[in-house]
Amino acid sequence: MHDYDYNPPRQEPEKAAANIQTQEASFPWGMFFVAALFDLVGLIPLLNILTEILASGIIWFWQKTYAPKEDPLLSLITTKIIDFCSLGIFPSNIGMVVIAYMKKKTSAKLPSASKVSAEPTAA
Repeated sequence: MHDYDYNPPRQEPEKAAANIQTQEASFPWGMFFVAALFDLVGLIPLLNILTEILASGIIWFWQKTYAPKEDPLLSLITTKIIDFCSLGIFPSNIGMVVIAYMKKKTSAKLPSASKVSAEPTAA
């Protein structure tokens, strides 16, 4: 039996860095266009109430699957307050998609606590 059956060989730093770069978040263009559609339909005054509720629910559930480690509550509340203050002119649904992307991209670049604690320290 080989020793690496139980202890796989460590990756070289260059290969590990390449793996991290391939795991970066890609921009969610499909959801961006769905959010843009909701923002455009939301410019109609009375229809705005229904579309904002529907769009918030759809984007909420999408954010839970897109970035499950991040809680979308703060971005949802913030963008809807800005949307209310700007009388619906601000594209809040697009803002929520962009914020989710930025959060996911940032969290992909940060090392997780389990990765940091699993690496041996040089003594």
